[in-house]
Amino acid sequence: MGMYRVFVWRKWGTALAGNVLRSQAFPLIFLDLVDLKEFCKSQGSPEADDLNHWDITFWSERFRESKYELNEEELRPYLSLPRVMDGLFNLVNILFGINVEPADGLAPVWNHDVRFYRVNDSSGTPIAYFYFDPYSRPSEKSGVGDKPSLMTFLEVETVFHEFGHALQHMLTKQDEGLVAGLRGIERDARELPSQFMENWCYHSGQRLSADAFSAFEDVGLENEKAVKETGQRFRETVLALGGGKAPLEVFVLFRGREPSPEALLRHHGLLSVTISA
Repeated sequence: MGMYRVFVWRKWGTALAGNVLRSQAFPLIFLDLVDLKEFCKSQGSPEADDLNHWDITFWSERFRESKYELNEEELRPYLSLPRVMDGLFNLVNILFGINVEPADGLAPVWNHDVRFYRVNDSSGTPIAYFYFDPYSRPSEKSGVGDKPSLMTFLEVETVFHEFGHALQHMLTKQDEGLVAGLRGIERDARELPSQFMENWCYHSGQRLSADAFSAFEDVGLENEKAVKETGQRFRETVLALGGGKAPLEVFVLFRGREPSPEALLRHHGLLSVTISA
């Protein structure tokens, strides 16, 4: 009987955590849907009063283009693969004091598009190596002639996300393989570094990563010295400790307190939303 009580309590606690965002977000979601339907009607859409999921995706993009004059395809010229990777490597240098440099030729590759990189610490000592294979095969997208590949914003997010996972493995200080890198970390907590990295190109919708990113906002994103110090603390806790400590304990070591949903709500613009009874 006791086991069932524990199970119900855990499920209830999880549901309560999720309801914090859900209860705050619902009023804005409802208003957004009303605005979207009005836009569809103004465009003569026959499905305006009964939008399906695929309709919402299509018309939301048209609404963004109309309201903000923003077309995601127009971002591509600014998101060439070399520029994105240079930005990513410069970011991790500032945050974590590591230098990523090409090491092509030091290891065999399975395709001419595959790159091999070396990661050095601030003293120039190699601490890790990694492969980067950006193209899907057999239909590759390796650019045309001398022109670099142009990325969508979602692809940029994906690169930052996956590099967050790579950092967990490359910067771990655990000697025991069973708790090094991603291993030994609970499923919901292992996404913290990857979603945290997404924050630097946009924002993430996860509570832990939003709260972690707010540590950098608190010191001022334009304050490079403070950002470096905070990044070093993130490296020595979240990235270095792996599964050697409980995720909550690791987070407290980095943030100085337990996680709070406030940063997540703020990142979604939900703190000022009033819920009527």
